[in-house]
Amino acid sequence: MASPPDTEPSASLPAAGPVAPGRFGRIAFRELGDQVVVFLSTLAINLAAFAILFLASLNLPASDFAKLSLAAGLVPVVAAVLDLGSNQTCLKLSFEHDDLRFLGLNLVVKGFFLACVLPAAVLAYGLGFDLDRIVIGAAGAGMAFWGATRVLEQRRREFRRLAALNAGLAVTRLLLGAAALLAQSWIAVLAALHVLAQIPLHLFSVRRIAVLAGEARWRDAATILRISPVMFVSGLLYSSMPVLTQWLVFRSNDAAAAAAMGIVLIFLAPLDLVGSTLRIYLLPEVLGKPLRRIRVFGLEEAGLGWLAVGFVAAILAGTAAVTLFIHAVYGVKYPQATQFFLVYFGAMALALPVGLLNVRSQRGSLARVEAAVNVVRFGATATLGLFALSPFAVVAISAGIMLGGELALGALLTLAGNSAWAGSFSARGRD
Repeated sequence: MASPPDTEPSASLPAAGPVAPGRFGRIAFRELGDQVVVFLSTLAINLAAFAILFLASLNLPASDFAKLSLAAGLVPVVAAVLDLGSNQTCLKLSFEHDDLRFLGLNLVVKGFFLACVLPAAVLAYGLGFDLDRIVIGAAGAGMAFWGATRVLEQRRREFRRLAALNAGLAVTRLLLGAAALLAQSWIAVLAALHVLAQIPLHLFSVRRIAVLAGEARWRDAATILRISPVMFVSGLLYSSMPVLTQWLVFRSNDAAAAAAMGIVLIFLAPLDLVGSTLRIYLLPEVLGKPLRRIRVFGLEEAGLGWLAVGFVAAILAGTAAVTLFIHAVYGVKYPQATQFFLVYFGAMALALPVGLLNVRSQRGSLARVEAAVNVVRFGATATLGLFALSPFAVVAISAGIMLGGELALGALLTLAGNSAWAGSFSARGRD
């Protein structure tokens, strides 16, 4: 049985209670060090992919790079489809029940999916199916499995092990991606980064899957499936919106503009990494405490305010610096990349701190509020295809929809948390 949220100790942070100042500082420093190690190793993965895609953007024709960036954007969408919302659901349940069995079952199921998809991909190629679609499907299955592995390792506090796996993936991406660039084929680059580079990690996890399969309680699947559909819809729509924006630009028959948006998505990956890492860290605190009592890296409400201000300032300064870099490197080949980056990346950067507060949506049934907002955001972005808009207008309006939706979600969650109907809303979700 789950412990009451107010009394359950966090699995990622020390349990609340009186702590000597010196010991508290050491705990906070250790927390920060563990998360920095994981973050830097995960950043290495993104930097490896960025380096290969950066070289591809300079060496491949604009039409080929547009296809590569669009296909690379579709990989996490396919992964979200195969995930069915289970990563976030199992993570939430593991904290609420103080039990890792949900995440173990999640990894076993993802391993089964991957074991089925890879031979199916070989068969599909033999039957003459399009190679690009086969690679995207196999890459999505691999990403879904890797996501389940990453969440389990971080929840188990196996930070050094996770960092080693991340470093291995970064190295294989660099080596195989560089070899694929020599072939001058965008499909080869996609396969190297998202399929072949992950195979050593999958083999490394086989032994753990065998152990977890023996410990799995398959009746827990019913509990997961009661919650995961809402998480699935919300996560799928949110992860699809940047790709939808690029596809709308691609439909304008302007290959250079589509490639320019692809460049923006390359630089967006590290920002997504920052957000996902901090969300996993914040989740146990948010589930068990009101906002005023949340502590991160030893900081409470006042300190968190200054941390948020510094965080936003650093992101905006980074946005300005990268804008100058993009203009210097791509200003001639992809002149629209600078404008697209400044508008879209800037909006996503401003939305990130708000999105961290919106982790509150994981409380009770408030995930339905987030799903509803994402349905509206996705629908509003999709309707842009009904109008004859310039590529810049599509990107600018899409950016406004993303930022506006995050602000609206924050306001709705605050209203839900402070209103009398919040309790009845959550109660209906549990029925």
